[in-house]
Amino acid sequence: MAVGGFRARYGRSRNTGLMAKAINPATMILLDEFIAVGTHIKIERPGKAAQLFPCTTIDGPIVLLKTGEVMKADSKEKAEEIKPLVKKILFLGDLLIPYGDFRKSAHALIPSPYVEEWFALELEKIFPENSFKELLKYAKEMDDKTAIELSEKFGFALNPRFIHFYKLLEVEELKLLIEEMHKAEIVKEAEEIKKIRLENKPETKTLLEKIGVPHKLVGEKISIEENAFSLLKTFGAIDGRKNFLGENVLDALSQLSGIKIMDKVGTFVGARMGRPEQAKAREMKGNPHALFPIGLTGGSTRSMNKSMDFAAKGKQGMIEVEIALFKCTKCEKIIPMPYCNECRQRTKKIWICVKCGSMLEKDFCQKCNAKAKSSSERKIFFDELMHNALNNMEMRMPDIVKGVKGLISDKKIPEPLEKGILRARHGLHVFRDGTSRFELLNAPLTHFKPREIGLSIEKAKQLGYSRDIEGKMLENEEQILEMFPQDIIVNENCGEWLVKVSRFCDELLEKFYKLPKAYNAKTKEDIVGELVLGLAPHTSAGIVARIIGYSKARVGWGHPYFIAGKRRNADGDQDSVMLLMDALLNFSESYLSIARGNRMDAPLVFTTNINPNEIDNEAHEIETVWSYPLEFYEKTQQMSSPFLEFIPIVENKLGKQEQFTGISFTHHTETFDEGPKQSAYVTLKTMEEKIKKQALLQERINAVDSKDALERVMNSHFLPDIIGNARAFSRQTFRCTTCNSKYRRVPLVGKCVKCNGNIILTINEGSVKKYLKIAKELVHEYNLSDYMKQRIELTEKEIKSVFEDERVEQKSLFEYL
Repeated sequence: MAVGGFRARYGRSRNTGLMAKAINPATMILLDEFIAVGTHIKIERPGKAAQLFPCTTIDGPIVLLKTGEVMKADSKEKAEEIKPLVKKILFLGDLLIPYGDFRKSAHALIPSPYVEEWFALELEKIFPENSFKELLKYAKEMDDKTAIELSEKFGFALNPRFIHFYKLLEVEELKLLIEEMHKAEIVKEAEEIKKIRLENKPETKTLLEKIGVPHKLVGEKISIEENAFSLLKTFGAIDGRKNFLGENVLDALSQLSGIKIMDKVGTFVGARMGRPEQAKAREMKGNPHALFPIGLTGGSTRSMNKSMDFAAKGKQGMIEVEIALFKCTKCEKIIPMPYCNECRQRTKKIWICVKCGSMLEKDFCQKCNAKAKSSSERKIFFDELMHNALNNMEMRMPDIVKGVKGLISDKKIPEPLEKGILRARHGLHVFRDGTSRFELLNAPLTHFKPREIGLSIEKAKQLGYSRDIEGKMLENEEQILEMFPQDIIVNENCGEWLVKVSRFCDELLEKFYKLPKAYNAKTKEDIVGELVLGLAPHTSAGIVARIIGYSKARVGWGHPYFIAGKRRNADGDQDSVMLLMDALLNFSESYLSIARGNRMDAPLVFTTNINPNEIDNEAHEIETVWSYPLEFYEKTQQMSSPFLEFIPIVENKLGKQEQFTGISFTHHTETFDEGPKQSAYVTLKTMEEKIKKQALLQERINAVDSKDALERVMNSHFLPDIIGNARAFSRQTFRCTTCNSKYRRVPLVGKCVKCNGNIILTINEGSVKKYLKIAKELVHEYNLSDYMKQRIELTEKEIKSVFEDERVEQKSLFEYL
């Protein structure tokens, strides 16, 4: 709640909800782009975490420039222009928080600042014939003279556009500013007050910065050129009033001006950055192309090419692995595949008796009265299998095809080698259930413009988007459309990846299954309209979705129903998508272990239609209003319960015809993914760069105690890492570079006893010392506490005792001459 932090503002933009919140894109820019579209934060209230998205119709930061000028930055373009000149971020700007987030968190409403939406509701009383949208536009465009005339005539508070953060003033500070305003030099144009100039006293300038009044330094004067008339009126300088009763600053200003002055401060909310946004293909350890075991024969890269060479060199084309066995009923060959390529037919599963080793057609040996295993350690003709697979598809061997060391499933049934070869050919990799998937952080979206996602009007109509939110026929790319619950917009890189998967599936259908191609996609635009499966970690049920467009932001945009249907929210959860055809062709339970944990994160089942009644109830709490009523803002001042009957929510629609539509929003934003697309935390390569840039930013933010913040980083990250690595170094194991086998001690032969590979340390000296140099520099550069300095010194001594040789050296007498 430090002054200058995010100012809590109630509202939902089309890209927030489910704990996702919005800030002005200018704030993202001036925070050195550490906050990008979709970046995760920890937050004071409501809830514990959130993701941040852009909204262009809320207030941006107020900054102090190196020239002494104080100004507002309410647009991305303005922020980029002034960024090199910013000395201090006095106020971070608004944090747009949906009412539904308070309901979900069961958090009492916090006092709202006096904002334009509230003022528009006051105007509604006297202009009932006008719509709220028109009145809000009028409130944002009126000049200060008109605002004062309206307030004097009708008795409601001054338009918040002409109010500053007066509540932050102490009474003595208020008196000082009143004196200075009454002495101000007034500059008029056509009899209208356009500027005022104050004497440039340090205390006056500090107070103007404290309440966020935009001003410049002109010679020996402080020049206020924005809304000078309303400022003079507020401090009583127009009417010659200096005296007031009481100790309340806002009441005092109301007395001096003759107009009600409301609180523009409201509640400041503190936050800190969490994980950055992310969009990338899912990878398993080793990044395999096929779920086929090759043991240690493929080396550390698990290369099937190396396994073929190994099998061919005096091994009769064989390698030894643990694998399931099958018998072809036609040629009677025992092979490790459920399909015989030579005979073009399915094979029969074979079990091996654990006692006599007999091959059986069932899992019990009557002769030994014992259970039979579904797999065994045995030699297979790997070279022959690979050549058969290549011949089957009339292909050459790719440069590298990666397998796995061993199979995790109990049945030990491998994938067909053809699938791995094709994945390698298309630059794809396999997950443990046989699918390929792309991971994206969830991002909620209920409305979009065709222009924002690269969608043509013709294609939008083909997808079913024929009318905009006002019921007008779709005619241009700037009209706002309400999103269907199972439509999604993915990152551009995901689009390119889906094209590769579609080509893989087409070739698999044609060459392996001997069926026609399904996609024939050449560009990511060809994937628009195709179906995918969305899946959340720790669950086993996917949901079908349709791709309708792309965003440069590194997140996956989905309707709140779609996100909540996966049992997730949008405070940083990362889900995955897979092409539906890929899941249908390549997923198999046979590849998974029977352990419960290993069967999670796999599409054991999937849903084709979302039922809003059955999704996570967090989505039921989303408000369905275009504006909050006046009563709501009044309730916030009382810190009321968040469960208000007079604000409709999604839950009220359930089971009705309109349950799939009408999730409205209160705050428009020009482009739903405007702002930096990648956090500086990701683009900066070294930890030294990250921490130093972070330290410089912290010094610029008025709400941050930079020394305290750095000490927290030291205590929570640097020191535990340094000390932990030093302790781990003395307890470390050793690793084989070839087969990755671990040893507590180096074998007497000096090499790996399994594969004769080289043995190396698992933790090296550099990893122990990597943060020590940065920590020492920061401690001295920012003059951190003596306690922190001593901790760093003691840690350095401990590390030196581990790595420096303290043995007594024999010296020559000549060294003492």
